[in-house]
Amino acid sequence: PAHDNYQDYLYDTSLVINDPADLAEFANLSSESNFTFTDSVNGYGSISMDGAGNLAISGKVYLDGGGITIIDGATPDGIKYTGEGIILSEGNVEIGDTLTTNGNNSFPANILGIMTPGTITFNRAGSSVMGLFYAEDTISITQDLTIVGSLISNYINMGENGPDIFQVPNVSSNIPAGMIGNNNTCYVKVLSWQKQQNE
Repeated sequence: PAHDNYQDYLYDTSLVINDPADLAEFANLSSESNFTFTDSVNGYGSISMDGAGNLAISGKVYLDGGGITIIDGATPDGIKYTGEGIILSEGNVEIGDTLTTNGNNSFPANILGIMTPGTITFNRAGSSVMGLFYAEDTISITQDLTIVGSLISNYINMGENGPDIFQVPNVSSNIPAGMIGNNNTCYVKVLSWQKQQNE
């Protein structure tokens, strides 16, 4: 069927999570989280965590009416993920712990994309994050951390801490299905760039 916008398309072709108790898992996500959500009818997507910091994702996951808040958990390495998939969060996203692939040199063969019409905030100093991050409103980096992957937003606020951001060239051939820009040709045009001077 025809869709009015891309978000409606994702809603119709994703594992949709909308039960308040299930959404609460993502509003307080940590390395100790333990859950499994699977689209057993259409096979659109699945996501699970094992309580020991391991996240597995496949396909498309849509958080209908909720956001994502990753808190600093007890597992020293934070959250380690395997698989290829995306999460569309209707609410804002906060990443407050390490979020990397499981295994050396496993990115971007394992790759997670997180999208929101709102904001994505990275707020844990010294953490490492791997993935593709799209926020229609703003991406804000409040701490000194390392990001491997891509950031796309109307406005990116790097703060005052100078995060390290590494673009991996072969990400373009590993963009998960459903991620904005996952067609064979993707162009980025810099319309304006401004470096804010601290006085």
